[in-house]
Amino acid sequence: MFDPTDDQFFMPSPQNTGRGPRPILRFYIEPVEQTALSAQEGRPVYKDVDMVGITNPGSRDEHVVNAEKKAKTDEYIAWAYKKWKATQEQVVDGTPVETVPFLGKAVVLELKAINIHTLEQLALAPEPALQRMMGLRDLKKKAEAYMAAAKDSAVVTKMQHELSQRDHEIAALKASMAQMSARFDEMQKEQANG
Repeated sequence: MFDPTDDQFFMPSPQNTGRGPRPILRFYIEPVEQTALSAQEGRPVYKDVDMVGITNPGSRDEHVVNAEKKAKTDEYIAWAYKKWKATQEQVVDGTPVETVPFLGKAVVLELKAINIHTLEQLALAPEPALQRMMGLRDLKKKAEAYMAAAKDSAVVTKMQHELSQRDHEIAALKASMAQMSARFDEMQKEQANG
C-alpha cells in the first residue's frame, strides 16, 4: 500500500546499466492453485500471486514470471514492482510517446502496437524492431536527436538559472555595500560636526 512517509517510493528509477532499452512491464495478479493445500482440503485452493509480464520494446514475446521473485534479482523490476504495489498502476519509465511533438496519433498507435511506449524505447529500439514498422529507422534517428537536443537544452537552462542566481546575489551585495557606504558617510558627518 502507498506510504507517503516512505522516501524510497519517490525515488527515480535505477540507472539503466546500458543493457539496451528498458523492458515493458505488465504487472497483474493471477490466482495460482496451491496443489498441496488443495489435496489436503479435498477442493481447489488458490492464492493470488503477483506476476509480471516482461516484453522487450519492439518484440511481441512476453515472458511471464513471479513478480516478487523477479524483483529480488532485478533492481529495475524491484523499483517498478514497488510502485505498482503502492498504486496498482503500470509504471512507464521515460517520456510517453503521446507527448513527443513530432509523433502523430497514428504513429503513436503503431508504436504502441509493437510495444514501444516511450521516447527512450524508440531511441534505443533494437534492429529486429526496426524491421517491424515502415519508417521506424527514421523515427529512431529523430528520437535520438530530440533527446540529445533536450539534454543540451537542459544544460543551457541550468546555466541560465545559475547565472540568474548569481546576478541576484551580486545585486544584493551591491545594495548592502551602498547601505554600508551611506552609513559610513553619515558617521563621518557626525564626527566632523561633533
